[in-house]
Amino acid sequence: MKNRMVSVLLCIALFIAMPLSANALNYQSTAIKLTPDNESVYPGDTITFSVSLSPVAELGSIQMQLSIPNGLTYVSGSFSFASGIQDKLGFDYLYWTESSLLINGVASAKDYQSGSDTTVASFKCKANSNYNGTVQVGLKNLEFASCVPPYNIITPRFTVQSGTVTVNKPKQKIYFPDVNYSAWYGDSVDYAVNAGLMKGYSNGYFGTSDGIQRQDFVIILARLSGDDLSVYAGKRSFKDVDPNAYFAPALAWAKDKGVSNGYNDGSFGVGRKVTREQIMTFLCNYAKLKNKYQAVQNPNAIKTMFSDFGNISAYAVESAIWAIYNGVISGKIIGGKKYVSPTANAQRCEVATMFYNIHNNGVFD
Repeated sequence: MKNRMVSVLLCIALFIAMPLSANALNYQSTAIKLTPDNESVYPGDTITFSVSLSPVAELGSIQMQLSIPNGLTYVSGSFSFASGIQDKLGFDYLYWTESSLLINGVASAKDYQSGSDTTVASFKCKANSNYNGTVQVGLKNLEFASCVPPYNIITPRFTVQSGTVTVNKPKQKIYFPDVNYSAWYGDSVDYAVNAGLMKGYSNGYFGTSDGIQRQDFVIILARLSGDDLSVYAGKRSFKDVDPNAYFAPALAWAKDKGVSNGYNDGSFGVGRKVTREQIMTFLCNYAKLKNKYQAVQNPNAIKTMFSDFGNISAYAVESAIWAIYNGVISGKIIGGKKYVSPTANAQRCEVATMFYNIHNNGVFD
């Protein structure tokens, strides 16, 4: 069912009240919008849709099902009300079910007024690997009602703006003569390059075993964010960063977002090779920025897995636990023992693998 047409029930309670008058039943049409976070994707990419409503009057219950077309596969969904809305609405009950059953029974008991669109839910789909073309995610079996006592049950008018996504043809593999595509890192390099996160050298090589300088790793992370770095052009961030350098906007972004605070002396460490524990710290800070960080409940279980865990710098312990738990890194096996190798310089193939693991595990989704 999930591979072709998936119906996912959204039972959402909203009661956006206006003063009851003789014109109270003259409802304006309510627009329901399905908006993807990316309108152009590639097979295997995950798309997050948001469901929002335009301002409405006396809306006490909503019931709808998602219509997922061939080309996308439903992954998960949840409610995503803005802070404080649920308390103002005073929900009696609330459902999200990942079956095709239509479930009745959502009501609100308090007034809530809004002059702008209200985001009520979000859900994720993955683009199927055997499809390319344009698809539309819509809604069906919609039931809207003003059903909060003492008002009568009335169904307002509504329109639906479907979410449109284009699934592109798979990108061409870019071959580098120094990359063994059958090795453990082969698919990772292919992903990182095609995703636009990493690039090869001007001589046509990838530099598989080369290290990465700290500023260049931050550039990769900034590319992953998709943030507009032009707003940071010419801004000074760290004392050893030339505001006109190619990496200056990315480092200003990193400092502004809390991804990196640099060293205690106010420098970033431009030109230094980035270590594995530094990378884990950058990534963990980024997870916190994106509200994707959760503390690991049993950190000792992870610490005992690695023979050199005690060598991790104090500032990086939390980040290392998070990164290992989320599958960003798995460590190295040497002589039958497992090592984090926290202070080792990260090779380019290892960095590509970390980002490939992040993608596959949905760490930042």
